[in-house]
Amino acid sequence: MSVDKRISSKLAPVAAMPSGSQAKDGPQVGSAPATGTAKSPNLRKLLGTTAAEIRYPALVFALSFAGFLLVRGVAVLGKSPDALLRWDATWYRAIADRGYFTDGNPYIYHNVSFFPLYPMVSRLVKGLLSLNTEQAMLVVSAASTLLALILLYKVLLRHCTELTARATLALLAFHPFAVFFYNGYTESLFLLLISTFFYFLINKEWSWAAAITVGLASAVRPYGCLLSIVFAFELLRRHHRDYGFRLDLAGPHLRQALLWMPVCFAGLMAYTAWLGYKFDEPMAFSHNMAAWGASAAEGLDWTNLLTFKHVGAGLVLALATQPWTGPVIVGLSMFMITPLLLLAGYKRIHPAFSFFLLLMFLFFHLVDHHDPGLVNIGRHLLVVFPLVVLVPICLDPRAVERFLDDWTVRETTTVPCMCWRFICSLPLLAAIIVFGWLYLQNILRFYHGEFI
Repeated sequence: MSVDKRISSKLAPVAAMPSGSQAKDGPQVGSAPATGTAKSPNLRKLLGTTAAEIRYPALVFALSFAGFLLVRGVAVLGKSPDALLRWDATWYRAIADRGYFTDGNPYIYHNVSFFPLYPMVSRLVKGLLSLNTEQAMLVVSAASTLLALILLYKVLLRHCTELTARATLALLAFHPFAVFFYNGYTESLFLLLISTFFYFLINKEWSWAAAITVGLASAVRPYGCLLSIVFAFELLRRHHRDYGFRLDLAGPHLRQALLWMPVCFAGLMAYTAWLGYKFDEPMAFSHNMAAWGASAAEGLDWTNLLTFKHVGAGLVLALATQPWTGPVIVGLSMFMITPLLLLAGYKRIHPAFSFFLLLMFLFFHLVDHHDPGLVNIGRHLLVVFPLVVLVPICLDPRAVERFLDDWTVRETTTVPCMCWRFICSLPLLAAIIVFGWLYLQNILRFYHGEFI
């Protein structure tokens, strides 16, 4: 066949189309741009999120938030409005209302230990919506949680199965310590920034946006700066993938790491600069931690660091003083199974997820290795979402089915296929139910004045 005939044969279907019609894969060559509400795939990609990607996170959030409001309403019934905010939330309310204060004495409680972004956003929402401080903090927390779930769902859909993504969101929304998403703490905003960071870093591959997000996270928690290490790890991993071990600055990944790394510390540096200007003590937030019993002068306890003896001692103490569903027991149990889940599933999640989980586990182990109770470990692990991702991966019904097939003898005629699938789904369903039950229990505990 000649070249002219081949070209004619390819153009024939286009020529045969009725006038004004459009090819399935796009507009005809030379035709006018489409008008109206129809959106091209490129525009939809730029818009970012489809209705299907919002619907499930919104449903999970609505159930979680409704459970929180219902149980909190029962717990604070007949109490003063001050009962709505407890513990650290009262400090953030004071910052949003009256700002920061300190007299320079590191052994007296001052609010400079609490970082500024969450109370700043709450104060902004308070003024924009004409709310009181408690209402504004609830709006910020709830909105941050919803947006975090939506962005995290987008990230997980791209790098995990749909079942894993859906189960992860359910486990996170009904996490035993998810009360801290709504009760005036910074966990919701911190999780939103972590989700945004991973969305920019591994979905969009926008290094500049990921670095800015880390800078904002460092204004929520001081250890938000640890995301800069994840940022550097991912860019170095890409450099190694493309260039091996050559330190070639001609490659984009090393240049981006060097260019944007300082931005990751912008929030922390801005806060220290402001403290230096306002109180002539740039590290006031660190010095004042002595009032809370945390001191950098304690040194390292190598026995605890290498043997995890303090974790075992804390678990024994908690078992003697709490019910088995107590918050300290649950938090310590989650901390102890973290390395086991990581070893079992690190190959099945994105390398940045595995590195983030390992980094946070080692960090919390380091900073809390003097505390035999590890009373805050459950709350701290709440935002480390890869830990929750590994639960549905390890309890995936297909993995359970393979395990049962290896260890049991099943006649296909005796157990129907649908029943067998349901049996294999029971471990994951049980995990979600147990998480939800512990979540509701901890809401009651928190608003009855217990420290969780």
